[in-house]
Amino acid sequence: MSKNSILDYLAYELARIAALVFLALPAEIYVWLGKIFGFFMFYIDAKHKNIAYRNIRFVFHEEKASCEIKRITKQAFENFGQNLFEILALKKVDKKYIEKYIRIEGRHFIDEALSHKKGLIFVTLHLGNWEISNAACGLFYQPYNVIVKEQKHGRLNSLLDSYRKSFGVNTVGVNSLKDIIRALENNEIVSIASDHGAGESDAFIEFFGRKALMPQGAVRLAAKFKASLIFAYIVRISGPHQKIVLEPFSSFVDTGDKEKDLEVNLREINKKFETYIRQYPEQYLWSYKRWKHSKERSVLILSDGKVGHLRQSQALAKIISGLGFNSGIKTIEIKFKSKISRFFLWIYFYIFGAEKSYSLMLKYIIDKDCCGQVERSFADIVISCGASGALINLIVSCQNKAKAIHILRPGLVSLNKFNLVVIPRHDHPPYGNNIAVTEGALNLIDETYLNNESEKLSSSSSLAGYALSKRSIGLLIGGDTKNFHLGKEAISKAIKEIKHACEKLGMDILATTSRRTPREVESLLKDGLKSDADCKLLVIANEKNIPEAVGAILGLSSVILVTPESISMVSEAANSGKYVVVFECGSIGARHRKFLDNLEAGGYIYVVRPEGLSDKIKELLDKKPAVKALKDRDIVADKLKKIV
Repeated sequence: MSKNSILDYLAYELARIAALVFLALPAEIYVWLGKIFGFFMFYIDAKHKNIAYRNIRFVFHEEKASCEIKRITKQAFENFGQNLFEILALKKVDKKYIEKYIRIEGRHFIDEALSHKKGLIFVTLHLGNWEISNAACGLFYQPYNVIVKEQKHGRLNSLLDSYRKSFGVNTVGVNSLKDIIRALENNEIVSIASDHGAGESDAFIEFFGRKALMPQGAVRLAAKFKASLIFAYIVRISGPHQKIVLEPFSSFVDTGDKEKDLEVNLREINKKFETYIRQYPEQYLWSYKRWKHSKERSVLILSDGKVGHLRQSQALAKIISGLGFNSGIKTIEIKFKSKISRFFLWIYFYIFGAEKSYSLMLKYIIDKDCCGQVERSFADIVISCGASGALINLIVSCQNKAKAIHILRPGLVSLNKFNLVVIPRHDHPPYGNNIAVTEGALNLIDETYLNNESEKLSSSSSLAGYALSKRSIGLLIGGDTKNFHLGKEAISKAIKEIKHACEKLGMDILATTSRRTPREVESLLKDGLKSDADCKLLVIANEKNIPEAVGAILGLSSVILVTPESISMVSEAANSGKYVVVFECGSIGARHRKFLDNLEAGGYIYVVRPEGLSDKIKELLDKKPAVKALKDRDIVADKLKKIV
């Protein structure tokens, strides 16, 4: 006997015994017991609690605080428990029960619709106890037909069907089109739940701002057979007391353009559903992955304020979009109130975990504006880069039930806590299924990016009329860092060598500095290149920065020359598909040295002394060795496919 068969048998016996017990109890008692059951399930069933919480947060994150969303989630479980126990006691439901506990609003719309002799379709959703609603309608309007999907537990399914039939409810399979048509032709009522879809014939329609699969049956049948449509839903007032609300689909469109009308009407249905759900959020069935098949993803980037780290995060978000997802990207710069508060958060996190750390983080750790942005944000994926953002990522991703992705080593945080960690090879990454090992730093450089940046710069006054077909040398000058100083002597030699190469090879120079470039080096560049006829572009970033300068230079140049201190800048150059020459112009640390050695060993870059630049440029252009571009994005994309 299979596991499902055993579970089915046990569940069936429990349901049968519970039904016998509940029949002897007042409705108020077993409904109260159901609420208690739902309360405990909220704490026991972590899987469905997380699904429900995530769905509710997606819908209400801009208007409700996290504590309110948790309250709604808890109440949704309690309401489900009440529904479940009422279903177990369905045998107790009769006309007398309906008259005592169920109020029906808009009942006259049914009589009016049936008077047209074209049949009637109830457009329903999983709000409140829809089985009680079916029972009420079956008792008063026979025959009454409900479209159902066969459940995997056969005995339970048969038991529920026996209850339904006792009320005059006829269950029809989702694929039994002939039976549905027969019912409409006989002027009967057909009830179709239109809020959950996962079939091949379903349509992607926007639901709370994101497209979700939605059954088309109700609208297609109404259009073809001219049947009336009525919105029908049930909500709990208190205890077993409930009300069924009926509302005609007065805005139904039927212009003759079938496909256009279909989309308009499906959108209108979802808008109505949204209204009902917003009014009674605690009574909706949230524990279903409503947007499972959607290609839309909300990406939240947590920035530590460092431009290089932000660029890497943006590059990763771009990779996600490249996998076929429509990614809405939001960036929040995390600002800590103090270093002490940040240290205290570490301690609290390791004692109480990510979920309980969220409230503390919002109140005491990050500043007020940042706190508000985090609280009002929803994410499917949270991205951070650098050790200071790692812990915040785990806390925020836990709050959103999102995927946590981190770039670079996350400091003291365990790598296993993240869904994916991107670590460059020179940082000695460990092996792991959630580890993506890159050769360099992630960046935005690809062919499209280079073409766009080149066009921007070429159309500006900076390079107006420049012949794009001419070969150019691109020069990217970085600057001083904590452990690196840009040597004046080395830069002087480099300028001399570059000018010499241009004279011999008939090439132009396109150059830019960074904001870290020392003043004396800027002066050397201006004195050596600004008046040179071969220098078509010299951008001094500290005087007049041009945002597209780096991307354009990478796109327009045949050979890229770059200083060694910036892993990000060298990685961007190595991703451009051009010859990249890194010239030594200062002492670099062991980590940077390993990075350069790895790239040189892989054939992505060439490392030379400044005095060897001219010869290396000539050698590359004469011999034309194969150009190798970094494949870091492909490596990360392969890992992302498994989790996104």
